[in-house]
Amino acid sequence: MQKAIPLTEGINPASKDLDTKSIAEIIEIMNNEDKKAVEAVYQVRDGIEKDEEARIKAKMRGQAMDSLIESNQFDVPQSMVNKQRDFLLEELKKKYKKAGREIDKEIQQGPALAEDLEKRALQQVKGAMILMEIANKEGLKVTDSDLDERFSSMASETNIDAAEVKSYYEKNKLMDAMRREILDDKIFDFVISRANVVEK
Repeated sequence: MQKAIPLTEGINPASKDLDTKSIAEIIEIMNNEDKKAVEAVYQVRDGIEKDEEARIKAKMRGQAMDSLIESNQFDVPQSMVNKQRDFLLEELKKKYKKAGREIDKEIQQGPALAEDLEKRALQQVKGAMILMEIANKEGLKVTDSDLDERFSSMASETNIDAAEVKSYYEKNKLMDAMRREILDDKIFDFVISRANVVEK
């Protein structure tokens, strides 16, 4: 008995009863389907481009932050490092729990994980202090227009009204986090632009 060939695609409703349609109607259907295919390709391409832009942006920021920390050596209060380390540990515990793993056992097996958390906490605290110093020195601030522009951008990407996006952040007490995100963007844009000027 011959096996049936599996279907790779479902039936397209648009192509139903083609034998009853005129040549002009068939051409119109084909053109409409081609438009949908092109739109789908553009959507995928836009998504890939945005992912690549985000990857490059994160890499540049990481390099800029490493350079700033390396060229600005100073001591930081251990209490701040401990607080950040504890925060990182709690976040890591949540990830381990979701994966069905126990972080305490791994910490007991060796100091590598604890040492990594300590190092990351120190770097993050130093980085935050350096960024705030740059912001204060250069007068970088977040204005209401900056917030409105960010919410408008988010609205255009998600097809949600900007006022609704802003309301969500206000109701969930996320405005400070958004302000910090925008300020970080301004600081890194300033740092990277200065680095480009020096390189030239």
